[in-house]
Amino acid sequence: MNHPLHLFQKEWTVCRQEVEAALAENLTAVLPPNSPFRQPIYDCVLSGGKRLRPILMLKMAELLGQPQQTVLPAACAIEILHSVSLVLDDLPAMDNATVRRGQPTAHLMYGEANVILLSHLLAFQAYDLIVQNSVANGRSPQQIAQISTSLVQLTGLHGVIGGQMDDLAEARRSFSKQEMEEMYYKKTGALLVLTAVLTSQLCQATAPEAKALVNYARHLGIAYQIRDDILDETGELHELGKNPHQDAQKQTHTKLAGLSSSQTRLKQHLHKAEQSVACFGPRAWFLTCLCQQYGALN
Repeated sequence: MNHPLHLFQKEWTVCRQEVEAALAENLTAVLPPNSPFRQPIYDCVLSGGKRLRPILMLKMAELLGQPQQTVLPAACAIEILHSVSLVLDDLPAMDNATVRRGQPTAHLMYGEANVILLSHLLAFQAYDLIVQNSVANGRSPQQIAQISTSLVQLTGLHGVIGGQMDDLAEARRSFSKQEMEEMYYKKTGALLVLTAVLTSQLCQATAPEAKALVNYARHLGIAYQIRDDILDETGELHELGKNPHQDAQKQTHTKLAGLSSSQTRLKQHLHKAEQSVACFGPRAWFLTCLCQQYGALN
């Protein structure tokens, strides 16, 4: 079955609109109208972004034969956690970035202390959304405990936080390409793997289905970060929404392997991602098209 680009883009737009509306509802509902966090939350979470992770969750749920609403609150939570990781990543003590999504970074607009507090608030809200989603789906206490463990592991030392720690340590030593890809898995891939794990748990996927989605997410996550390195070297501010060559002082995949080899490695990971979901047949067309879009480097 042929699914042209325009159908992929149409599905992406519909899912993105659904995610935007749910994000706004879930975040503004917990804040009083006069809260000083309302505008920072809008700027950090609600003012843009590709929404890759929540859209993937919606389409994975659909692939597993479940309504997208089954995972929508948890999908919002994943996007909130992703936004938190960006806010923290931009801090002076981390990457000291000045532009994010075409706008000044949060700490420049609201101050470091407020941004750190905001990040904690958003992370706690995300965890609550996932637990509430699990309860609403009728998961047992044991299943909810399992979901919570996955959440902690993939955002903690074995995931996002561990990846950022490795990234900071990288400035003090040389990385092999294998070590760099492992860091990329933790920094970027782990949160994508969390989308697959949560979707599988909330939708009660079979073990083979869950494994396929996790493998897909892992390879897509590493590919995503390699692609980011390539675009950092070749892209422009208006294309990236952030300053190009921001990683000029850091080890990157393109510096270790060279631009051509990084492009080859990107395609290899994307091919492995596609192979991972081949067991779903034509129903996995959206996930396959996403890999093809990322391979086009635009």
